[in-house]
Amino acid sequence: MEMRSLTQAEAQRRAALLTVDRYDIAVDLTDLPTGPAVRCVSTVEFACREAGAETFVDCAAEVVAATLNGRDLEPAAEGRIRLPDLAARNTLRVETV
Repeated sequence: MEMRSLTQAEAQRRAALLTVDRYDIAVDLTDLPTGPAVRCVSTVEFACREAGAETFVDCAAEVVAATLNGRDLEPAAEGRIRLPDLAARNTLRVETV
């Protein structure tokens, strides 16, 4: 998987736009004795200062599914998950392997 590097301008824009309230991360290691799979479900609750704005999150793992406020998101590209049409309060859920 090819990853796109985060630029300083992108990081500054995202930091000005979002405030993260909470991360919940569940890690499933049950496949490790017989294979390399590590499965994770990450849930992020965050606020957005500009409702309707768009940004992205970085993800180095293979994304199985991602939802924003209960809506399915497009597949990750270049290690990024696009977050369109942000609300004032948001919940992002990402399943990876």
